[in-house]
Amino acid sequence: MSDARIPYTKIRDAQDRSWTERLLSRFGAEDLEGDQRDEIATTLEILADPRAEAPLAAILADRARPEMLRRAAAWILRSSGAVERGTLPALLRDGDRVEQSHALLAMDYGYAELVAAIAEAPGHPLHCEAIQTMAWDFESPRFQTLKIAALAHADGVPGPATPPGSWRGSTSERGPGRSPRRARAAAARAVLGRGALSRACA
Repeated sequence: MSDARIPYTKIRDAQDRSWTERLLSRFGAEDLEGDQRDEIATTLEILADPRAEAPLAAILADRARPEMLRRAAAWILRSSGAVERGTLPALLRDGDRVEQSHALLAMDYGYAELVAAIAEAPGHPLHCEAIQTMAWDFESPRFQTLKIAALAHADGVPGPATPPGSWRGSTSERGPGRSPRRARAAAARAVLGRGALSRACA
């Protein structure tokens, strides 16, 4: 079935999980454009069908798959609460860049020390994710200080950290021509303002 014939809005409104298998099949198609993958990802996230968890986890774990597809799968898993939290420290330690990003973004306050260790290191390649992870529940003075420091750091000292690109390809904190320094500033401002965080670190 072509994407033009998939009634995304109706599926989401009706919470129609009978579409899950077809959506998953189309989600991994090589010819899928970014906007189409965005529609499918949003629909799968809203459906939160347990049957989708294993296929999405397999996509995330498959390092031969395109990075943006893996990031999209990771975002759906996190957004629908389908994360095995006990595995996150090992995934952060041993995973590749996409898996490490996913693990850090999925962490809650129970992993505060792991998150803080990265947030305290502006040059760390996962610094952007650490700042975004602290958007909720990290309210102690220690973490507020880190958030403020991240904003000042992003505005004034361009470090080597490179925020990940968007799995949608076009609309992200680090879009075409957008510097890592500006991306870190955007992430920090979103955290401090409790705005909706971009999926750029998905």
